[in-house]
Amino acid sequence: MVNLMKKSKIVLFENSKVNFSIFRLPCQSAEEIIEPADELVNYLEKSLAVKIPQYDKSYPIRLELFLDTFSKLEREEFIIDSDEKRISFIAGNVEAMFHAVYYFLENALGIRWLWPGETGEIVPKSSTLSWRVSAIREKPDFEWRAIQTKGAIHGDYEGIDWATMCHAILKLPLSVRSEFMLWARRNRLGGLKVLDGHRWSEIAPIDKYGNAHPEYYAFVNGKRDCQFLNGKHNNHPCLSNKEIPDLMAEYACSRFKSDPMLDVCSIAFNDGTGICECPECKRKTLSNGKSRDLDNQTDEFAGTGRTKGLGNLTDIVFANANSVAKKVSKKFPDKKLLILLYSNSRFAPRRKSLRNNVMGQFCIMGNSLWNKKILRSEKKLLNAISQKVPTLGIYEYYSNGKWPEIHRLFPELIEKSLNMYYNSGARYFATQPGMGFAINGTNSYILARLLWNRKLSAREQLNDYCEKGFGAASEEMKSYFSSFAEKWKETESATKLSKEFPEQRMALTELYPETFLNARRQELDTALKKVEGHEFRDRIKFVKKGFEYTALYCNALRQTMAVYRNLHGKKFSHTLYPWKTIKHIPDNKICRVRKALKAWDEYWNFIKENKGKFIFDDFWVNYKPGISGKKDTTIISLRERLDDHEKCQMR
Repeated sequence: MVNLMKKSKIVLFENSKVNFSIFRLPCQSAEEIIEPADELVNYLEKSLAVKIPQYDKSYPIRLELFLDTFSKLEREEFIIDSDEKRISFIAGNVEAMFHAVYYFLENALGIRWLWPGETGEIVPKSSTLSWRVSAIREKPDFEWRAIQTKGAIHGDYEGIDWATMCHAILKLPLSVRSEFMLWARRNRLGGLKVLDGHRWSEIAPIDKYGNAHPEYYAFVNGKRDCQFLNGKHNNHPCLSNKEIPDLMAEYACSRFKSDPMLDVCSIAFNDGTGICECPECKRKTLSNGKSRDLDNQTDEFAGTGRTKGLGNLTDIVFANANSVAKKVSKKFPDKKLLILLYSNSRFAPRRKSLRNNVMGQFCIMGNSLWNKKILRSEKKLLNAISQKVPTLGIYEYYSNGKWPEIHRLFPELIEKSLNMYYNSGARYFATQPGMGFAINGTNSYILARLLWNRKLSAREQLNDYCEKGFGAASEEMKSYFSSFAEKWKETESATKLSKEFPEQRMALTELYPETFLNARRQELDTALKKVEGHEFRDRIKFVKKGFEYTALYCNALRQTMAVYRNLHGKKFSHTLYPWKTIKHIPDNKICRVRKALKAWDEYWNFIKENKGKFIFDDFWVNYKPGISGKKDTTIISLRERLDDHEKCQMR
């Protein structure tokens, strides 16, 4: 008889021989776990290159997937229990069973999913498979772990959501989103089902209530703000109006009724400012409190036609949310509401605390926390408000419109910030959407793993990412990613760059100068020479596409800077776009304009050729400059001046 136990390990596969068969239990409900079971079989066969037997009692070891709905396991918790004859994956629901399967595949076979699509999938060819005799019990540290790909946005189009923008306007196939969601599931993101984001425009649509009930909306600059803006910004509620909680409660209850699986429903106000200035609201609003850091970093007020509001709104916001929560709990006692602790409601309230069934989602930009001043300020705000929010969530901005889509790597900050959030009591986490995996994919990968287990080391995860993903070129790739991360750190999240730029984004030419980019290009070229096999080469080429994006963007900015400098010298106008000060471009300078326009054309051609490939985030590259850069004031101005010059030449 062959000994299948070796030093407390069960030998499942050795010498080309399979020693186990898969069973799915209980038989009547096995169909519910057919997908995680198929994932297990599929990847076992890919790695071992053999057919995996199922429901065959002749094999000495049983590998069981047991859907145990009677278990006292928490929602996403699972157990992998094993002895010399059996390995049991025990979970109370399908999502937890997926988690168990992926945990096993990662730890038993070294399988990884670095980014969406085939090139991001790592399935080592294995000649042996064993598992330790043990009882492993796992659950995530954060109960909600989301990289969002949904929600209202603004930009070229009014009243449109993120997913529709990508699919209907940018023409990305639905497979892009489904590939991303598959990657997220395999990296054990998920948890609660949450309808989040700014919801006031759905709760009280302007076309329904704007004329009939203008009193529902904020009183701003002497009148009710009840004219449609863009479906996401302004048109805030008048929180002293006693009918507002009823509207919000009715909306939340309708959502819970239509989707019984929904755990959390947002009643958050719209984005931007426009605080109600009616006498009753002003009486309930504290005068102290200016939300500078986050407002400046997100630039969410740009294009809204409003200025930043003053005053601490937290008490009045909490009072409204508690009133809504009390009404909703009568019909749906096990459900939660969500509000955004954003802008002027990020300050600790004087009196009110949130009810347990209201998630307060604190908005913060973790990538900025290398700046010590911002870190101290944000930590103070978070610690203070966490005392009044028993159900604390975090909303992050790993992607944001103020900075263009560009390399921003900060693995250490992910580790530090997640632990800071956790220690403040946060158990729910979501980020703004971002699918630029060739640029900032290491952030997303490390984030997913640390949201499950915050005690993991970000550095060790990056090392694993490079060793598993790039083989013999792992050292070059570690250097590549670490160099970008170090740049972000040494410039304190790009806050310690020179201020002498006519446009903020041109600071990127200082953040990533040509010498720095040339060194990164050399690392990638060396990496390609060191590896054999198309899998490793394809992954390096994928990362190199992300590098080409940043290099092209920085070059376009650098060429545009050359136009500015030749016309202005080193001193620039304080205006955001100082083109109005440039009335005429001399003949001997026009070649620089052509060179800058050529650089922008190369950049946008790259965008068109590589859309929908997870190289960059398709939405964010088009967000501020418009689709294919059609709204970019700088490019428009360059073209206008070139056209004016050519017209003069023809006269």
